[in-house]
Amino acid sequence: MQSIEAYVATLRHRYSEAVTYYDRALAFFAESDRTERSKLYVDRATAQALNGSYRAARVDLEKAIALDKNNLLAHNNYAWLLATCPDGSVRDGHRAVQHARGASETLKHGSPIVLDTLAAAEAEIGDFRAAVKDEKRALSLAKGDRSLYNQHLQSYMKASPVREAPEPPETSGPLKKS
Repeated sequence: MQSIEAYVATLRHRYSEAVTYYDRALAFFAESDRTERSKLYVDRATAQALNGSYRAARVDLEKAIALDKNNLLAHNNYAWLLATCPDGSVRDGHRAVQHARGASETLKHGSPIVLDTLAAAEAEIGDFRAAVKDEKRALSLAKGDRSLYNQHLQSYMKASPVREAPEPPETSGPLKKS
């Protein structure tokens, strides 16, 4: 139940509250339930990053990967954070490329989301030629709204890496319990 409340709090932009719910959910699962704990760390990292706690998000994603090396979402989100974080002390382009490339290879380069992350990581290390190539592949595979991929492609064509914009601060109080 805590993870559902955390998810709802995240949707409502109540990130600190979401982190608290994820903390409770993590306390609920046994240390031996590595896969579920890994997923919760990924979710908590999302709330942490949206709240501007980028270093905490990085630590959570590292924990998620340590718990489940096959958690591709953890690898992708970790690579995205390392490539696009507005806090330069959190970014690590080379590590981002490593994690994004590994995830993309596992998926046989068939995921536009992971290719988008790989392109962002390549741009972070200054390899804009590879970033443009992978972003174009992401665009060719993407379904639906492709505007974000197009924005990223335009950045790479101008030799500019992508930076994730920080979320605005929380504006509403915690959920009322009934």
